[in-house]
Amino acid sequence: MSETSSIDYASSIEHISALTAANVPYLWVTTHEESRFIKDLCAGLSEKEIWTWSSYSGLIKYEPLERITRATGELEKSNNPVIALQYIADYKKKVFFEKGETEFEDDSHSVWILKDFNTVLSPPIARQMRDLYRTLVRGRKIVIIVAPVLGYAGGKTGMEPTLEKQITVIPYELPSKEAIEKRVKSVINNFKKVEKVLVSTGEKKEVISYSEDDVNRFTTALQGLTQVEADNAIMTSICHLGKIDEKKLMREKKQIIQRSEILEYIGNTPDLEDVGGLDLAKKYFKLYSSQFSKEAIEFGVEPLRGVLFVGPPGTGKSLICKSVSAEWHLPLIRLDVGKVMGGIVGQSEGNMRNALASAQACAPCVVSSTNILLSNGETLTAEELWEKIGVEDSISLASFDPQTGKSCTVECKAVIRRYCETELLKITTEVGTITVTPNHKFLTTRGWVEAKDLVITDDVLEGQKDC
Repeated sequence: MSETSSIDYASSIEHISALTAANVPYLWVTTHEESRFIKDLCAGLSEKEIWTWSSYSGLIKYEPLERITRATGELEKSNNPVIALQYIADYKKKVFFEKGETEFEDDSHSVWILKDFNTVLSPPIARQMRDLYRTLVRGRKIVIIVAPVLGYAGGKTGMEPTLEKQITVIPYELPSKEAIEKRVKSVINNFKKVEKVLVSTGEKKEVISYSEDDVNRFTTALQGLTQVEADNAIMTSICHLGKIDEKKLMREKKQIIQRSEILEYIGNTPDLEDVGGLDLAKKYFKLYSSQFSKEAIEFGVEPLRGVLFVGPPGTGKSLICKSVSAEWHLPLIRLDVGKVMGGIVGQSEGNMRNALASAQACAPCVVSSTNILLSNGETLTAEELWEKIGVEDSISLASFDPQTGKSCTVECKAVIRRYCETELLKITTEVGTITVTPNHKFLTTRGWVEAKDLVITDDVLEGQKDC
């Protein structure tokens, strides 16, 4: 038995290998990539006999080529989950001897992979699985359910309540950056061979070459996609543009975001040069622009984990988020906090977990959440508020009294949309000092006055002192 100094598993396959060696009979692997998972699993469990099951094919012995076949003979009806589970429990491994004799062994050391078994996992099936638990342990048989989510018959989510203590759940990770990079290089090499043939026949002018930096950018753009999604993105780019294009690959990530109502993919991002002022921040982000490069990773550069922008409206917080996305060649994702909140107990937490999981699937990425809370509980973005204020006479915003600390409401009479184009000004009021753009307007006793035109004798009206 090998020894390791770390208590953590290097991968889910290593975790599963440890559980199978420990003879844990029931495992549940959550993944959309059952083919890649089974291939990786078989490579790590080469000494075990492996079978697969689906409601279409029934029980069949695993073949690396994964031909679409259906069970025949005594297993013809094994697409029935009750029959399949009973066959697994009764199965005995056939052992051949040199003299031609055969013998059956209970200790089969076998692995049984049940695809999308959650769709048929009804209470009677769950009861059968519990009854067969000890039989599987004695026969050293491992049953692995492979499904995209935890769930059971009837479209219900989560683990079947009666099996919570019998099944170990393991998430199967998305392809690593190294695996994606290897795949990208393989596609490039194969594509070059095709291009050489096209050049020789005059159908194409030249063979496109890609640098290591190009490969790294392609790899980063494909991170967070499944292997099939990554392959589809690459081939779509080749078929549409005749080459692998980073922006085309990034667009495929948008499809992941569009599946969520909470996250929004922001396109058409401006460059850092489009942001006025904020020179220190722009310099800082430019220094980190290569943090995800292969050289930076090998050198040990720690990627930037997060930045908090704080300031009054119109100072360029959202704009610089968008420009950082363009500078780093990463997708920009906006989290709508208003849609996270749900009326059912636990729904808000679930929405947040799903949103973060989707964002993490697109890692590395930039997350932006610029929202304004109205007094009625509705949440609007600054852009939506700007559009709405022109239709309605006034809008009530949720705020708080800086003196008492209690919640209150303020009437929003106007929204001015501007970009920060010059240096910022510090304005001191009775409440404290704030930093604003020179053209930021304050409501005073003499009307609306821009920050650059304020004088010491100006009285800023109540509700504006804490802006």
